[in-house]
Amino acid sequence: KTRINNLILRCSDFGEEGTCALAAALSQSQLTKLDLRECGIGTRGAEALAAALPHTSIEKLFLSETHMETEGARAILKALPKTLVKLEMSGDDFGYAEAQYLSEAICGSRLRKVDISINCSQSEGMQMIAQVGGSHLEEVSISKCEVGALVQHSSKYPHISWRDCSL
Repeated sequence: KTRINNLILRCSDFGEEGTCALAAALSQSQLTKLDLRECGIGTRGAEALAAALPHTSIEKLFLSETHMETEGARAILKALPKTLVKLEMSGDDFGYAEAQYLSEAICGSRLRKVDISINCSQSEGMQMIAQVGGSHLEEVSISKCEVGALVQHSSKYPHISWRDCSL
């Protein structure tokens, strides 16, 4: 196993093929932090990553603006490692389906911090995520998202960051 704990590849343009190669090596690593923000991993790369994630010890995963689409997001969210405590998936046009997958992932995890800012999920999706927050969830950032009537009840959800949200 490698001795690298943090792998930050932000803004690297290795795309789906590079992500598939990285995924193949993940189970041989001791990574606790993986940052693939703005790497264009795509759906196929996300699915390869999802196959590897359960076999890792990753605690912090950053996958913002990766162009993984619904199927890739679903695969990732269903395969989060049990060790994960922080997840960032902002700027990937989350819809209602992705919000539902994230809600299910939060319920079955140790996640403490989730950032899904700058996503276009409808307010019903954001409400679903807000209501999931269990005792382990400390912070959910939904900045610049559509929250609808949910913002009127913001005091019910102290763990949510509401910056620049729209109705």
